[in-house]
Amino acid sequence: MLFIILSLIFSFSFSMDIDLLTTNDLHGFIAEQHAYFMNPNHPPKIIGGSGLYKYINENIDKKRSLILDAGNFFQGHPMSVVDSGKTMVEFMNKVGYTALVPGPDDFIYGAKNLNQLSELSSFPFLISNLECNNCDLISDNFKTHIIKNIQGVTFGFIGIIDSELNEKVISDKIKGISIVDIKQSIDYWLHILEPSCDVIIILTSSGVPYERERVYNEFISEINSGIKNELNGYGHLNAIQMGYFSRGADIIVSGGVSKGYNIPWLDPNSDVLIMQNYGNGTSFGHIQLKIQNNNFT
Repeated sequence: MLFIILSLIFSFSFSMDIDLLTTNDLHGFIAEQHAYFMNPNHPPKIIGGSGLYKYINENIDKKRSLILDAGNFFQGHPMSVVDSGKTMVEFMNKVGYTALVPGPDDFIYGAKNLNQLSELSSFPFLISNLECNNCDLISDNFKTHIIKNIQGVTFGFIGIIDSELNEKVISDKIKGISIVDIKQSIDYWLHILEPSCDVIIILTSSGVPYERERVYNEFISEINSGIKNELNGYGHLNAIQMGYFSRGADIIVSGGVSKGYNIPWLDPNSDVLIMQNYGNGTSFGHIQLKIQNNNFT
């Protein structure tokens, strides 16, 4: 698997490194595969889930690590589809994931199936902007947010589900589910988490789009011209647009588009770092959070 390693430095009263590993849009691709997209004639092998598992076991101290997934984790590869995602959850349990946010494709077999998968999971499914009105998401493993302390550093996590869920999944599969406005949800949860958390990470399945700079600049132009404003509402927000409103958060881990970026997007308004890997099991991200005295970048 291809991977990205970056470093962030936070200011605290001691020194420590914390590893953040991320996946998105796995679609059940954890088996070995040939990378025809890299070389159609002589494709190298991508060793998939076993490569990620080996990398983590040989390079990561799990007591000082976070492993996150940004959605669309099982629907796609026959090995995962045959049991409606159970194999993928077993794999993710073995790897030691911290949390995930469901993507639209994770609802394709219905909310009841997703609920069953959450019951098998040893980590929470974050649904911070989802409202359940007598829906099938009844497991206690669905959380609006979580807070995790790693050796004195407090991390807060929320999960923002794609607000176009009802356009991407047939209505029978998501009965009783509605998605709350993304900006409203971010404002609410950041207000809740900021007082008690040193680092806030947003997981989202809303996607970093192709041509992210163009999309972002067009969005800012619409805000500056008044086309988009608080009164009229901002509508659906992809992960790049979401970053503009995420002042107080530190990192957005996105899935929903299988386009990966080697260098994360740093939002000039909020200073939040937005990252997304290539999908279908071809890459994962690795950010090293460096906790040091009197330093911040």
